[in-house]
Amino acid sequence: MFSVFTSYNDSLEKTHGLPTNLSWSRLASTLGEDKTTSSCQPVGIYSIQRHGSRYPEQRIITTYQTFFSRIARSRINEEFAYLKDEPLDRFTVEKAECLTDKGYNELLEISARYSGRLFPLFRNPVSIFTQSSFQSTETNRTKESAEAFISGLCKECRFITPKHDEDKLILVMKDGKIDAEIDWLPILHDPLLLPKISSGICKDSIAIEEHSREFYNFKNSPFVEEVLHHVISRLDYTGDLSMTLDELQSLYEICATEMNLFGASNWCKLFSQSDLRAMEYLYDLQEYWYSSYGSTSTKKIFKFAHSNTIQGVFALLGLYRPSVIPTADNYPLDGNGSTAVA
Repeated sequence: MFSVFTSYNDSLEKTHGLPTNLSWSRLASTLGEDKTTSSCQPVGIYSIQRHGSRYPEQRIITTYQTFFSRIARSRINEEFAYLKDEPLDRFTVEKAECLTDKGYNELLEISARYSGRLFPLFRNPVSIFTQSSFQSTETNRTKESAEAFISGLCKECRFITPKHDEDKLILVMKDGKIDAEIDWLPILHDPLLLPKISSGICKDSIAIEEHSREFYNFKNSPFVEEVLHHVISRLDYTGDLSMTLDELQSLYEICATEMNLFGASNWCKLFSQSDLRAMEYLYDLQEYWYSSYGSTSTKKIFKFAHSNTIQGVFALLGLYRPSVIPTADNYPLDGNGSTAVA
């Protein structure tokens, strides 16, 4: 398994006195350069990728827009008067949860790293498409991330905008030499791919209740209330401006997203480093209880299937590969050519 993560929108750390987002490329660089591995011979890949950086969800954007409109009509601290000039169209409802340009480029870069580190598997560009399966959820951001990843695997190939079919991802080369149909399988009910749209026990999990309880308990705790007080006191000197916890949460997400996309954010200047730590912990609670160790979907899983399933796993791992590929013309008369692994 060889997997990498893109940057987390809500993860901030202090660098030279300023908060910055954690980048996948900084983490990946600790594993070495983008060159072929010498310690092992790759035989296959089973990889899970996070989609690229996205815009905030609609609820956050609408809350932010409402608060921004109130700011624009209010008297605020002159030190932060420039916030009234922030471009409101930077975050619109139409962009909610969509992949950003940076997010698309992240997957291009990650797939380029794959093809560099595991070059023997990607030596022949055409085989990338004919011998691979690309699976995603049905959200546009995961589909677009997969498309970007595929594009990055084939540097010498030129792609036009792909079109979606029910079970195929169609990529046509600009030069017309290759018309590739790529195996495409959106998975609707896989709890590990996207718990919030899956059915059954994962949807009704107790862990979801735990996630809500821990998240909202901390959101209404003295720690976050103190952050709220700090932000209001920096922004307002008249005592007339009010702010809800939801609005505070939306400002933090806009701050984090802008840091991720642009490397700077005026809204982040309303938060101290301790404020940012408290807000980040709020999201740590959400991630732990919703999709990490606190979720029942990540407990030990045993799956029972057929011999074909087990054989497929063996093939993915490169086990029991025959030295001679069996065909109708090379029946082993000596009886020593069995390839059965059942």
